[in-house]
Amino acid sequence: MTVWIIDTGPLIALLVGDDHAHAWTVEQSKEAPPVVLTCEAVLSEAPFLLKRNGHEADDLFSLV
Repeated sequence: MTVWIIDTGPLIALLVGDDHAHAWTVEQSKEAPPVVLTCEAVLSEAPFLLKRNGHEADDLFSLV
């Protein structure tokens, strides 16, 4: 079984449409396996960075 591990940068890029890597992460996500892993540090850093840059964290929590 293939499993991906996602860090904060790609996760933010996936959620923020004006991120410079957004299009790339959206394309990559189309190939994502059913299981994608992350850790607590990513899940605490991501909302902080989203809020700091004026974005809501609702989409992040929907993914989780």
